Amino acid sequence: MKKRTHYILLFCMLALSAVCGILIPKVNVNSDMTRYLPDDSQMKQGLDIVTAEFGGTQMTGPAVRLMFRDVASSRVQGITDTLSSFSQVKAVSHSFSEDGQYVLFELNVPNSVDQKLLGQEISSRFEDDIVVETSQDGNTPPASVMIIAAALILIILVAMAQSWLEPLIFLISTGLAVVMNIGTNALLPSVSITTNYIVAILQMVLSLDYSIVLMNRYRQEKTGENSPVEAVNRAIKRAFPSIMSSAATTVVGLVMLVFMRLKIGMDMGVVLAKGVIFSLVCTFTVLPSLLMIFQKGVMNTGKKTFVLPTNRISRMVTRYKIPLACAAIVLFFFAFFQSKKTDISFSMERESEINSVFPQHNPFVVVYPTAAESSVPALADSLLKDGAVEGVYAYPTVMRRQYTSSEMAGQIQTMAAGFKEELPKELDSSMFTASMMSLVYHMKFEDDPSRQISFPELLGFIREHCVGNPMFDSVLDDDMREKLALLDMYAPAVEEEENVAESRVEEAPAPKASAPKAPAPKATAPDTPKPAAEAVPEAKPQISLAPKPVTPGSSAFAVRLSAFLPRLAEAYPSTETAVLASLSDRTMNNTPMAAPAMSEFIGSTPTQTRMVYSFSKNKSKQMTPYEYVHFLYDDLFNRKALASFVSEDQKEGLRQRMNVMDLIQKDASLEFSELYSLLRDFGAASAGEARLRTLAFPSSGSTAPEAPSAVSRPDSTSGTLVAELPQQKDSLASSAGNAVSGNPAATDTASVNVQPLPKPVKPKKKSIEEQRQDLFMDLMYSGRSYTARQMAGFFKRLGEPVGEDLISLLYVYYASVSEEDCHHTMNIEELVNFIGDDLLNDKRLSGYIDDEVRSHFNGFRKAFEEKISLLRREDHSLMLVLTKLPPESRETYDFVSRLSSVCDDCFGGESQLVGESVMYSEMKNGFGREMRLVTILTVLAIFLIVAVSFRSVIVPLILVMTVMTAVYVNVIFSGIFSGTMLYLAYLIVQSILMGATIDYGILYANYYKEYRKTMDINDAITAAYRGFIRTIMTSGLIMVVAPGAMALLVDDVAISAIVGSLSIGAMVSVVLILLVVPAVLGAFDSLVVRKKDRFKK
Repeated sequence: MKKRTHYILLFCMLALSAVCGILIPKVNVNSDMTRYLPDDSQMKQGLDIVTAEFGGTQMTGPAVRLMFRDVASSRVQGITDTLSSFSQVKAVSHSFSEDGQYVLFELNVPNSVDQKLLGQEISSRFEDDIVVETSQDGNTPPASVMIIAAALILIILVAMAQSWLEPLIFLISTGLAVVMNIGTNALLPSVSITTNYIVAILQMVLSLDYSIVLMNRYRQEKTGENSPVEAVNRAIKRAFPSIMSSAATTVVGLVMLVFMRLKIGMDMGVVLAKGVIFSLVCTFTVLPSLLMIFQKGVMNTGKKTFVLPTNRISRMVTRYKIPLACAAIVLFFFAFFQSKKTDISFSMERESEINSVFPQHNPFVVVYPTAAESSVPALADSLLKDGAVEGVYAYPTVMRRQYTSSEMAGQIQTMAAGFKEELPKELDSSMFTASMMSLVYHMKFEDDPSRQISFPELLGFIREHCVGNPMFDSVLDDDMREKLALLDMYAPAVEEEENVAESRVEEAPAPKASAPKAPAPKATAPDTPKPAAEAVPEAKPQISLAPKPVTPGSSAFAVRLSAFLPRLAEAYPSTETAVLASLSDRTMNNTPMAAPAMSEFIGSTPTQTRMVYSFSKNKSKQMTPYEYVHFLYDDLFNRKALASFVSEDQKEGLRQRMNVMDLIQKDASLEFSELYSLLRDFGAASAGEARLRTLAFPSSGSTAPEAPSAVSRPDSTSGTLVAELPQQKDSLASSAGNAVSGNPAATDTASVNVQPLPKPVKPKKKSIEEQRQDLFMDLMYSGRSYTARQMAGFFKRLGEPVGEDLISLLYVYYASVSEEDCHHTMNIEELVNFIGDDLLNDKRLSGYIDDEVRSHFNGFRKAFEEKISLLRREDHSLMLVLTKLPPESRETYDFVSRLSSVCDDCFGGESQLVGESVMYSEMKNGFGREMRLVTILTVLAIFLIVAVSFRSVIVPLILVMTVMTAVYVNVIFSGIFSGTMLYLAYLIVQSILMGATIDYGILYANYYKEYRKTMDINDAITAAYRGFIRTIMTSGLIMVVAPGAMALLVDDVAISAIVGSLSIGAMVSVVLILLVVPAVLGAFDSLVVRKKDRFKK
């Protein structure tokens, strides 16, 4: 071939590579493994139905997931809003971990979005400790990985090459072939993402030895007078058989992948075989032209090379060739049987930090004929009994199945977990708790306006179930909360009501007061009106509680209150004076009493008294009247919650009694002006000031002294006027007689006795506060129950205008809590319609539901209806079975088998299963058969090629057994280090090793047969080592090191498994070819080399 022809070929190849480079961006890269399922696959048929009738289904979870740690719940909405602000994000949902330490945000984005870039942009917006995972993680090895692999290849080439320029020439020639191969992938319908990212490195690994072989031949021919063109032409001619046979075995091995049922084999086999062919073409077109162009540089940049010494290896092999041959046979069978113990894996799921915190559901989809949906409820019930199943959703079970309130709550919670990535962010499953569902059911079925509840039951229910409940917290003001707090103190009073009668019988009678008693009024205020003529002035002078000494020569006359009040009640009997007389008994004031005795003594109703006792929390259940009055005035009357029950007049009446008791407690004496003011305020001054003065200070004359000069001397022992009481009685009797006889001198005195007492007047109307007290007591102790309308009226009369709508809602809520479960049932469609059409428009809920809430629910309703509509079509329907089984395990495969069996029985074999685990199960079931087919075809094809090349049966048998031993040992190593071997790695690596590493054996066998013509067996073994060691070490190191580095640096499970297995398999294969092939060839020399071709001494 002329030099010009070589250059024309080079130009054509450069132009082709340029065109292919332009086509690279147009390559359709596919990441959906379901597209590679066999056409007769049950799952493939199901997917075709889903795609045709339902528009496809999403087999994976959300595209982007972000896990935050230690995030306050108050920040969740802000983070959601920030994530939603990204234009690429279609929907955002979140969930909390079981311990509440982590929050997971899941984003749905279009398939066209660069998820990794989006994840980086999101991470930069937050300062939190975030874990970001995307569905594209690992699928795209970083550019740095490819650069590292290429750099390692270059280092090996430089180390093994004889010229500094050789590696550059090799990379240019092979690099152009890589560009052509990748660019022509644009002509294919699609290329798998795995193939797309390993094809470049694998193509270089598989085909660089072609360039090395041609370069070695070129150096051999570039001697003497040969020109560069002649040397290149001669090198091509002599290297062509070896390179072609090597390329043929590689291409055939890769093409055998086409016969896999799983179409990923065809995808990878076609692309890699195409790459090897492009490398072969470039080796015979591009490389020769580059050698001619750079021939001076190649020759002038020679260097020392690293050469592996082979003398020791060759001596060992020649000495022990028989034992080594026997060991090789034993190793083959041992590796074959031992490799069967390694489990084959089919899942390419990456280890996920997020999944360790938030376990994912493993869904299964059953595609069944819509006409057979009547069988679905029974099937769903049977599946739910399976311990692996968490939920079953189909149109008949979701939309038509009837649930009680508690069942409905659990169903919706499970649905929210299963559909959260599809449902809008407005859906909050906390809206559908068991208690909330019970309330909704009662509002639909048990909303009875005639329902009756007692007042204590309602108040206790509000206190226990509404305070702190977000639904009702907003309508409970501070005043209402304080009243409910008082109920906690008051509760024992209600419980004791049943024992009132018994308590009254057992209690001792109350001690009688020393003064005569009039009918007892209520303790809180005097009820009998005062005479108009003696109306009490508004000014109320304060009385000092300090006792006033009454001694001769004091500056004023004073009256001992405890002595005067009984005399007043005796002289002028009335209700008021009788009360004052009872209050003047200091002994009685300090006598502990039970509630019934206190009621008689104070004059309050038994119910009121017991309520006060209950509020006091007195463990002895006894109080003195003095303690009782002070507890009322100092404690209860100061509580804001009781303001609407106690009037100012009542407070003032109690203050007056408390003031009298304080004075009695201190044994106080009062000046007359203070005494008269006290009596007037109490309503006990109707006798008039003059008569009262006479009663307080009786003397020998007819009038009481009005100045200090007329001081009556008190009793020397008591300091009071007790000794003058008989005198007073005589004086009053005398005056009465004078008045009757017409003695005018005695008129004033007589008038005191003959004036009739004020006639009883009609009691005044009770104040509002008193009415509220009576109503409250009646409501608490009557035991009667009332409707919501009646109860609302009572609250209004009690000063708490609670609307009837709220009371009605409380009644329904009370019923929903007090009854364990409503016996009524609804299906989900009825529930959603009832909430959307009725509850959202219920005026009782107007305080809780605004336009935003309606908008959120309507968004959920729309999404729910759209989601449910995806379960049913005219011809086929879908049933979703949720589990938490791992994607791949023995338990998972057993469940798939059970599910397939029950579905076949239920639908007569007309159903299909769809799911990730279903796909793995189908692969596992057919893998053994498929593996045998590919292995047999690969072995037969390569055996025939080698047999034709060597015109021998023994040589291909030796070489095939050696490489297959390497394959089986590789499988064993995978089982030891990782527990399993990825099915794709097994198939592809076997094909590559059979097609590529067998080339090393072919090369050695060629050298051995060539040297055997002129040497004996041992010398031929040694010479063959020297002839092929550079090629095998260069190509072998590249095949071991470059894929090995990629396996350590990439995250993608499939890519890492394939290149890692290739690295280990290549290493084992190189070792076996170095040790086993020479020994076996020598041991079976008589069968390998024809007799006429053997060296004869």
